[in-house]
Amino acid sequence: MLQVPMDVFAYTKEAVAAARGERLVFANSAAREILGSDCVGKSLACLMGVEVAETQASNFVADVCVSGRSFALRATKQEGMQLFFLTVHEKHPELLNDAFIYSLRNSLMTLSLALDMCRLRAEKINDEALLTQIQEINRSQFELTRLVSNVSLMRDQLGGGECFEPVKLDLAQLMRAFAHCVQDLEKNVEFHISTPDSLCINADAQQMKKLLSNLVSNCLIHGTGLSRISINLMDTAESAIISVSDDGCGIEGDKLHRVFDRYKHIYTLHELNCGAGLGLSLVRLIAQRHGGTLLMESRAGHGTTVRVSINKNTKDGLSLRSGTEELFDVKTALVELSGCLDSRYFGEKYMD
Repeated sequence: MLQVPMDVFAYTKEAVAAARGERLVFANSAAREILGSDCVGKSLACLMGVEVAETQASNFVADVCVSGRSFALRATKQEGMQLFFLTVHEKHPELLNDAFIYSLRNSLMTLSLALDMCRLRAEKINDEALLTQIQEINRSQFELTRLVSNVSLMRDQLGGGECFEPVKLDLAQLMRAFAHCVQDLEKNVEFHISTPDSLCINADAQQMKKLLSNLVSNCLIHGTGLSRISINLMDTAESAIISVSDDGCGIEGDKLHRVFDRYKHIYTLHELNCGAGLGLSLVRLIAQRHGGTLLMESRAGHGTTVRVSINKNTKDGLSLRSGTEELFDVKTALVELSGCLDSRYFGEKYMD
């Protein structure tokens, strides 16, 4: 029954492989160039990693590392078989140069000082209308701050910059602190968090904060109609598994494979405030930098789940600093969630 589809895939330029159960049963020539000429008959776990092999979803996307090269993977079930489509990740061009990023940060600092002075003046004369407008400007300033931070970090990651500083980090404590901040700010969504009492890993604390906040803000921005977000942390022999799920609108199957593409989200005019599409791309890079992977599954009308594995034993540049790495304060949360919070959170009560 499946002979015709397999024959069709044999002549496509895209790398296509198929598995039945836990083993690969087909690979076209493009897939064999990636997975090896003897890949048919081997286990999925060996070829594409345990996370991919053990995923039960009918349709999902993930990033996989094969022989030191990174590929985007799309998976779908068809008549009892799992089909895998492998493509090389988009070539990352130079994003912004150092001088431009520095100029943006300098302008944001000047804007912040000017806004503080305006707010003090508006409070002195008790001008409520002006204070409301200042809150809106504050939120926009925080959104720009987050965007510049994301772009700068992505540029460093892609350019091999010295921005990776792993420390002894209690990831469970960091996640609980983050969830507490988010719960205080976003009252319309029910949050569930499940972590061990403690889970210490070697990781870059700032990058872990970025990873968590980008995953949750992605839910809040794109999960139209959601009422619940679940944040979970699981411990395995080699990895810490972070899982963030929502019960929102989900993603149509024909759009799922584009979620990692920067600047390429297809928005209607009323959706143009949804961001530049950097969030998941940055999460993927952070996971890779920590020896892990990202896997995303989604069904239209049923929500989205993103799972990120982090190698617990990252050694590069290990420092034994400790003390404030696990903190996630309200100011940081305001910056990282500025794209999905009401402007009232950017007034005197929270800004101070």
